[in-house]
Amino acid sequence: MNDHYRLYRRSNGIYYLEHAKTRRQQSLRTKSPDQANTLLLAHNQAIEQPALNMALAKAYFSGRAPQLITRTWNDLFEEMTARYQEPTRTRFQKFCRSRPILLLKDVRLAETESAHFLDVLNHALAGASTNKWLRIVHTDTLGRNLASPIAL
Repeated sequence: MNDHYRLYRRSNGIYYLEHAKTRRQQSLRTKSPDQANTLLLAHNQAIEQPALNMALAKAYFSGRAPQLITRTWNDLFEEMTARYQEPTRTRFQKFCRSRPILLLKDVRLAETESAHFLDVLNHALAGASTNKWLRIVHTDTLGRNLASPIAL
């Protein structure tokens, strides 16, 4: 396995990663050498074995909350609709029925990639309202820890 990242420790005792090519540095937010080495290995494996990443993520999600693996964006839309009051509920329901959003409705939260959002935003019928509501849904999803920010 190629080492895409290097591990080092700063004088404050915190471990950091440095990308070998770009030299971009990232804090691991740990002082433990064992945790730092585990995170280093995970970052290097993520680049070497991208297909394995989703399987590992699903395994970790299933330990936290099994429904995170099977939830779709439509499930989230229904929950949000129930929380809104009129007339916001009507506007949100119209957003959920729009053609651009139909591209996203059946996608599982855990399998969402940035390309899904780009497809919605680049749809011929997507406009400022689609952009606004999609940002609201995305922020709500991250705020309630229903999806990984990495996936989104």
